[in-house]
Amino acid sequence: MFLGATAAMFAATASADVALSRDNAEIVALDSAESGVVQFAAQELSDFLGQVFGAKVPVVNAPTKGKASIVLGSNDWSRAAGIDTAALARDEFVIRVVDAGSSVGGKVYIAGRDAPGGASMLKGKHERATLFGVYEFLYRYAGVRMYFPGELGTIVPTADAVRVPAGEVRVKSSYAVRRYGPKDGTVPAAVLAAAGLKDADEFKRLNKLRQRLETAKIPCCHGQLYSRFYKRFAKTHPEYFVMGKDGKRHPTEAVGRPLYNKEHVCHSSGIWDEIYLDAKAYLTGQPPEVRKIPKANGKGYSRGPGSDDLYYDVMPHDGGGECYCPACQARYDHSKRNYATELLWSNTVSVAKRLKADGVKGYITQMAYHPYADVPSFDIPDNVLVMVAQQGPWARTNRADGKDPDELVKQWAGKTGGKVWLWTYPDKIFERTCPDIPQMSPKAWGGYFKRLSKWIIGGFAESESDRWIYNYLNYYIYSRVCWDVNVDLDAVLDEHYRLMFGPAAGQMKSFFEGLERKWCDELMAKTTLGPKGPKSIMPGYYELWGKIYSPEVLAGYAKLFDSAAAAVRPGSVEARRIAMFRSEMLEPLVAAAKDAHESFDVEKCKARRQAQKAGKVVFADDGGDLSKWTSWPKAAPAPSRAAEKGPLSDAPLMLTAYGTDVQKTWINVNLKPSTKYRLSYFLRLEDLKTTETWSRFSCRLKYEGAPRVGRGAPRFIETTGWIYVVREYETPKDLKLDSCVLECSFLDAKGRALVDGLRLEEIP
Repeated sequence: MFLGATAAMFAATASADVALSRDNAEIVALDSAESGVVQFAAQELSDFLGQVFGAKVPVVNAPTKGKASIVLGSNDWSRAAGIDTAALARDEFVIRVVDAGSSVGGKVYIAGRDAPGGASMLKGKHERATLFGVYEFLYRYAGVRMYFPGELGTIVPTADAVRVPAGEVRVKSSYAVRRYGPKDGTVPAAVLAAAGLKDADEFKRLNKLRQRLETAKIPCCHGQLYSRFYKRFAKTHPEYFVMGKDGKRHPTEAVGRPLYNKEHVCHSSGIWDEIYLDAKAYLTGQPPEVRKIPKANGKGYSRGPGSDDLYYDVMPHDGGGECYCPACQARYDHSKRNYATELLWSNTVSVAKRLKADGVKGYITQMAYHPYADVPSFDIPDNVLVMVAQQGPWARTNRADGKDPDELVKQWAGKTGGKVWLWTYPDKIFERTCPDIPQMSPKAWGGYFKRLSKWIIGGFAESESDRWIYNYLNYYIYSRVCWDVNVDLDAVLDEHYRLMFGPAAGQMKSFFEGLERKWCDELMAKTTLGPKGPKSIMPGYYELWGKIYSPEVLAGYAKLFDSAAAAVRPGSVEARRIAMFRSEMLEPLVAAAKDAHESFDVEKCKARRQAQKAGKVVFADDGGDLSKWTSWPKAAPAPSRAAEKGPLSDAPLMLTAYGTDVQKTWINVNLKPSTKYRLSYFLRLEDLKTTETWSRFSCRLKYEGAPRVGRGAPRFIETTGWIYVVREYETPKDLKLDSCVLECSFLDAKGRALVDGLRLEEIP
């Protein structure tokens, strides 16, 4: 599909070009149970060329005399033409033209290494280089562009003929690691319908095939979990597991924090002897039963699909898992954020050296990840492959501290004497959830993976999102760079706007580039790589919707869409694309902003509150006595009354934060089981300074099982005007009646919060 970075032209045996047309073109593909990749490649080529010519292009089992044949895959005809696919690298392919005057006949050969087997070879990690060659052919010679499947995302020019120059093109991807996902949101119904598909997973698989993502996976993601250490050794070797501050070993998860405390091991124990024996057994082809590794979901070792049994993942589980035994503490360097670097990597190197000494072929993989992300002081053997966890595409190169955001990648590449690969986080999770805000950032994605080409063999982009369409152009640009790190990104993007939107290219480019500036320069401006991945200090609610996505900004976006729609022919495919993007990108953003913008209008909100059907009032701040309120910690200032008026009273509740980690002020309330409640109030913040990801002011109803304030919730910080806040709750049927409070709290903040008209009522 894309012009590869290592594409090369070779002199042809014969000199004439081959011209394909509706009258003479045919596709040759052997039909057998072992040719699933080639058969699918033939179908794709036939479908697209049929659209180009306006007539069906037949798929046949053997070349027809007098026809211009496109011969797919490795077969007797391609071998007679001198193509040896066994000599090609993984995913590499050739397109060779031999004209009608030669002894071979007028042919276009497209061939690479393909996994033998049926249609199942199109799923998972299997070689399919001939299919990749077909996409290159369509891109290079027929002008096809595949931004996403279906008419709304695919460009197919019409032509009477497609001319293929004499000679040979050989293409190999710049990066071996080419992967993104996994939970990247819903696919628009209009997009699925235009693609003729009902299943979003099928749509995404087809898109990944056409973007020619990786066909092999080097496993490196918390591989120690697959070794099932807890089930194997918890009873017989408790010393293998982390020791807590209490001096006791903790072989399994801590209550309430299963992700970050599950099966963490003591890296000063004999567990690494077990890891060595597991790795040796796996790399020498022994089944997991030999090492008594229980299977889970059909898996027994730490491995990845398509890994060809060459790699064994020794990476620890997520979250750090600090061990407080004397031996580990003596080896940790707590003067550094990555305090476990020397200890962890010394174990990794020891396993690698033992494998070499025993003549075991293959590699072990390890990630540079907190708390062992730094480069160690000793050498790394060449049978250790290193993945480096990095913030990724949204990392800023103009950091305030002047540091190079890519320095760790460069250091690891220098240490290993080769290239590393990356785990990156261009995702919408945790504090970056931001529902209905597009993370459109193709320039950032492309620029990031281009600038690191000297040091990496590619990388995984963990790209969670609520809507798949937010990432479509990010994915397209990423795949272009993976195949050719020298690609001109500006030219590719300008071509995309022109081909997708025709006369409206300028307006749509302005919209997309506006979204990217907002996301990268404002929402992600305070993002750094923390211990558990990127740490984003997101804008506050008032800044987010009052400034970044203000009514004026959104009105400007709407004008761009109005102008774009007016520039194209009504009912055209360009018009339908513009309408789809308006529906899927602009309208959800406007809807998300609507409540926020209304909440800033005090008079409208007062009227809204007055118009609400009244429920039974459980609590209402009357502007008087505050003695029933309790504050914690004891040093925290008690609640008081503000001197200035609020929207509803002359004496709003005033709470002052002095900067402790958590500061709470609460009052007990009487709630009922299985009952709905509404909490409402006006809020104004005065210079509420915060420095941490989760820091904010919140006012909430608290009981066992109540929804928490955090991921994706409004972040109340800085200085604001009056904001009207409404939250609704439904208590559980087993509500503990003595645990119900109305709580105002600060988290890692300093400043003041004014709360006016605080009211809790049953919803009728």
